Amino acid sequence: KEEEEFQCDGSSHGGSAGEAHTLRCGAGLWRTGRKMPTDCVSWRATAKENCDPDRPRNLAGDRPCFEFVPRGEPGYCECAGGAVAARVGCEHSPLTCAGESRRLRETRRLLREARKRAAGHPTSLPPSRPHPPLT
Repeated sequence: KEEEEFQCDGSSHGGSAGEAHTLRCGAGLWRTGRKMPTDCVSWRATAKENCDPDRPRNLAGDRPCFEFVPRGEPGYCECAGGAVAARVGCEHSPLTCAGESRRLRETRRLLREARKRAAGHPTSLPPSRPHPPLT
């Protein structure tokens, strides 16, 4: 049976607590049409007053995930699972939300592994033994 071509449906994509937000379809989407929880959605710019990332949004300053955010622009990176990466004021090094999302994903992975080790769970499978030769 031939598999149907997958179509993204931006209207059914849920953000934080199921709130709809813009979906950019592409590689890395789950089969459901949702991005993985730490995948980048967008740079969310905030008003430059006091260089506070918690100020009201500046929609005109939003940027795609792979576009550099220069120093002097406060805001944050929104991730698909509602997580926020790189909540910064005006004094920050240039960044991309794709890179910050990747850093968040790696940090979460390391924390999960540390919790498993602390609980006594192995973090990886033991090495497999080679199969005996066929005779």
